[in-house]
Amino acid sequence: MEGAMDALSKICEDVPQVLDSDIPGLSERPINAFLPRFLQLFQSPNTTLRKLSLSSVNEYIMLMPTVLYMSMDKYLQGLFILANDPAPEVRRLVCAAFVQLIEVRSAVLEPHLRNVIEYMLLVNKDSSDEVALEACEFWSAYCEAELPPENLREFLPRLLPILLSNMAYADDDESLLEAEEAGSLPDRDQDLKPRFHSSRFHGSEDVEDEDEDIVNVWNLRKCSAAALDLLSNVFGDEILPTLMPIVQAKLSATGDETWKDREAAVLALGAIGEGCINGLYPHLSEVMNPLQVMV
Repeated sequence: MEGAMDALSKICEDVPQVLDSDIPGLSERPINAFLPRFLQLFQSPNTTLRKLSLSSVNEYIMLMPTVLYMSMDKYLQGLFILANDPAPEVRRLVCAAFVQLIEVRSAVLEPHLRNVIEYMLLVNKDSSDEVALEACEFWSAYCEAELPPENLREFLPRLLPILLSNMAYADDDESLLEAEEAGSLPDRDQDLKPRFHSSRFHGSEDVEDEDEDIVNVWNLRKCSAAALDLLSNVFGDEILPTLMPIVQAKLSATGDETWKDREAAVLALGAIGEGCINGLYPHLSEVMNPLQVMV
């Protein structure tokens, strides 16, 4: 069973349109037969089958075949059940589904949006960095889809501290060694790159240099900064009453062990520099004093 499901999942990932095509000799498109079975496997006791079936269905969000559209309620019900799955990879795929849906089919999430946001806030702090990273993509996706800001507004006092916390270097960050050697490593424009998931778009980025420096690895820290950047452009100075006390506290922290917090605060200021430029002026003196000490 696992072998067959693994083969099907690879087809869904590489050439999903093949199963959503009319094939001579068949009375219906293959996906019409496979997708209901995939949805049933969401409840399998086998972790591998849950993971493979969910990843297979996720590959059809962009194509949105009729059978998936007609089964959307069952799909969403399955996602909510799998949201608390013990397997991190399954939880990551649940987050990926919500991110894709908010990007291209936001209307189907509208009745459940509050619950989805609450879930994303929770898993944005997941013990698995991969789950937290996928959850963090939701905030950027929401902003880029130009959805009503008021749906997020009440959650900002909880969301902003999470983003700022996740902007500190993780202990196992591949670029941490270089950052420690440099004392504090400013992010370049290319570090805050656009969101990209090869599995989501059935392709991969064109990489000219496969030995590119490890500091360019897309991670939770940079994703959080990108989300904060977009949120600042949507909400402007509105985010400052929540954000600035945290930033100032981190900047004022003393001791060699707190340098990662200070660096995260500097990264946050850079992220909101454009969206909150007017509101930042009154804070300049408070911000500059700790920065001068750091230099």
